[in-house]
Amino acid sequence: MGHASKEYGHVDRIRHAKIGQRGAVHTGDRVDAMVTRVEAYGLFVDHAGSPILVLAPDASTVRPLDLAATFSVGDRLTVRILRFVPETSIYKGSIVADAETERQGRR
Repeated sequence: MGHASKEYGHVDRIRHAKIGQRGAVHTGDRVDAMVTRVEAYGLFVDHAGSPILVLAPDASTVRPLDLAATFSVGDRLTVRILRFVPETSIYKGSIVADAETERQGRR
């Protein structure tokens, strides 16, 4: 188990470096991104050439959420980078996590 975890981390670092050269994105970062596609299950956004997927539960705490009625291609958002998914070479992000961090910082 430890070996697989180590190997996964190695792959993550390699892919991170390749994509990071374009967009300099790292887990935990807050980035400004532009919506490139809106689907029922989530938003595809881009930050300096790095693709980020924000799934519907990470886009808003409002339920049910009609993403197409709330977001449009071209919208600019601040996204918190949650993790890199090496199988798909895409980052997973959250608007909700970033909003939570903002609220906690104001206290």
